[in-house]
Amino acid sequence: MKRLFTLALVFYACLAHAQYAELNSEQVLRLSQFAKLYGHIKFFHPYPGYKNIDLDAAFAEAAPRLLEAGTDAEQAAVLRQFLDVLHDPVTTVILKNDGQQADLTTGTARDSLQYFFNPDSILIVRTNNYYGFENYVQLLENLEIIKKLAPSAKGVLFDMRATRPLRSDAVFLWPLCFDYTGVASLFLKTPALTYSQRMRMHSGFPPETGGSSGGYFSGYYTKSGDLVKRARAAVAAPVAVLINSYSDVPAQALPLSQAPGCALFVVGNLPDGSLVTKTTFAFSPSLDVNIRLSEVLDDKGNPGAGKYRLFPESAAWDEPEQAALAFLKGQSPQYSTPVSAAAAEIPEAPSFDQGSYPTLGYRLLAIARIWSIIHYFFAYKDLIPGDWDQCLTDHLPQFVQAKDSLEYALAVARMYRNIQDGHGFIASPALHAYVGRATVPVSVDFIEGQFVVTGIGTDSTARQSGLAPGDVILEVNGEKAALRAQRIGGFVNASNEWTRNHYIARRMLYGSDGDSLTLRVLDAARREKNVRLLLRKNTYPAPERSGKDTIAVLPGNIGYADLGRLSGEDVGKMFERLMDTRAIIFDMRGYPNGTAWKIAPRLTDKKTVVAARFSRYAPTAPDIPNQDMWLPATVYSFEQTIPPNPGLPVYRGKTVMLIDESTQSQAEHTGLFFEAANGTEFIGSPTAGANGDVTNFRIPGQITLYFSGQAVRHADGRQLQQTGLQPKIRVTPTLKGIREGKDEVLEAAIRYLTSEK
Repeated sequence: MKRLFTLALVFYACLAHAQYAELNSEQVLRLSQFAKLYGHIKFFHPYPGYKNIDLDAAFAEAAPRLLEAGTDAEQAAVLRQFLDVLHDPVTTVILKNDGQQADLTTGTARDSLQYFFNPDSILIVRTNNYYGFENYVQLLENLEIIKKLAPSAKGVLFDMRATRPLRSDAVFLWPLCFDYTGVASLFLKTPALTYSQRMRMHSGFPPETGGSSGGYFSGYYTKSGDLVKRARAAVAAPVAVLINSYSDVPAQALPLSQAPGCALFVVGNLPDGSLVTKTTFAFSPSLDVNIRLSEVLDDKGNPGAGKYRLFPESAAWDEPEQAALAFLKGQSPQYSTPVSAAAAEIPEAPSFDQGSYPTLGYRLLAIARIWSIIHYFFAYKDLIPGDWDQCLTDHLPQFVQAKDSLEYALAVARMYRNIQDGHGFIASPALHAYVGRATVPVSVDFIEGQFVVTGIGTDSTARQSGLAPGDVILEVNGEKAALRAQRIGGFVNASNEWTRNHYIARRMLYGSDGDSLTLRVLDAARREKNVRLLLRKNTYPAPERSGKDTIAVLPGNIGYADLGRLSGEDVGKMFERLMDTRAIIFDMRGYPNGTAWKIAPRLTDKKTVVAARFSRYAPTAPDIPNQDMWLPATVYSFEQTIPPNPGLPVYRGKTVMLIDESTQSQAEHTGLFFEAANGTEFIGSPTAGANGDVTNFRIPGQITLYFSGQAVRHADGRQLQQTGLQPKIRVTPTLKGIREGKDEVLEAAIRYLTSEK
């Protein structure tokens, strides 16, 4: 036996590191479904939100075994073991063709409901077989008879223990009719509420590392119970409710059992499955997974059914019944401590310490997390080209077949590239090593379809290398520029292609610290030359426009402010200097310092100005069919207004803003503020199209992924993401202009404003 156990461990250890030359379509579909099941449970089953349940580890352990499972029964066994981590009998796997389920519908109305008085004048009502109710009219009639017998009883015992498991696909009449006829209200001394349910809710995705300005959170919301009124002719007799783990409990039975003079007796696990909200995930044509979405709360707000006497599953059938009868004859019950009312734990954030090349199970966990989090929380998922589900199945084999940390990281990046979000950054040691963390003090931009040197830093070797602005890069370390760009662009996320080229240009000259970088360039004289530079970490070219004034008055009495360098404390000085100009050019080709909130109020005297419209996904349930309902994604939205002017002078002149592909996120938001304030016009080229407070999550492989957690639109509702701010006058730098040292975008703005006289 010990040898077999050892062999099993060896087999699964090998399986965890196994490489698959090819997955068949059934395996891909099976793993894709498992990834979706993970997300549905991770974010909507109530337990992972407050219990320290390692669902991630359970998934990583089960996924390789599910990959190899053959029959439906084998797959069901793997899924059941995965779900065991929840310790929840409600969340179960149903094997549809299981022969053991076939005869569960047998039974008659007589053996399904029995009622009689015992020698102590206690009315005993038994429903131990829920499958025999063929006619709800007959059941309603019998319940009305029970109501008429109750006033003659010295006590009432509702024995609702079932003798066998209940089928998940069956709808039982007993709880429906019990509540409909108002049996419980007959014994209440005061009105009562059926038990509340609490369910998971999310408002965006809280970052798993660092912070965010989005205000994202996850928590619970409570659905209060229904009011059960006291009957006019209430019965004073005590009531005992007896249930077991198979019972289908009516909603009104639990508050009845907690009322004064009543008691609850439980055999085995508390069966709240009939009281909570559930949904069914169709894993395959042969397998369904029932998923709990809520848990009942007692009258003190704790999970569970309040106080009850607990008996083990092994208790003799008559033992709990005798205890319930003793209570009805005046004996006080010995209540147990409800396990479900334990204090909440603090779930730990995922760490994933498997190194940069995780095992197969954790690589599959990575793609499950990527699909699930983007599916439920990415603010712009409606803009993802194609089908996100198809993206999961298309990329899953690459995660399985990745042979090392780099192949795995590239598989992650290539899948993640599909979200087309300029905020879709990837922090990965393997990718950093692949691209390099060191560079040279040279700026590169994508101009006229070529990668062109646009700036050279103050580094003496760069200055002395013979490299000049306007040189076209032909090769980098012997690699053709076009091929290098294609390789880098294959894993670079961007909201659009013009910005992707900008990102690629910024990465063209990266490599390993201390190595040399050899460039083959074409200069202004059409001569090819080689330039050799040294790669160093923390090396940057001189900031663009660093030699110019941050605030200036240009010819024609036109003001100029470089928002990439203007600080918040200098906004007042800027307006003092430029207040009498006929126009102001705000140069927003770069990233601002949060100055929009101070500048925009000085551009309008209107009291309430909507600057942007925000929305984020706030899901409360899996978006899978729930019986005859499909639960749509919930969206939380709000309007953002410009802060009120604190009584400072308003600038009345015309304003324009210079933009290009480097204008991203807060820079684009600055444009929204100025556009709303006074109709500021844009000059240059479309912006990055990536706005919305960034959040992030971790996946195995020491990788952190970022994305836009909120969608941001223009004040009038126009789309900003992917399209960017659109210029009124479109102008881009040219190769000729770079070589001549011109700022063609600024010059175009000056010409436009001059012609406005």
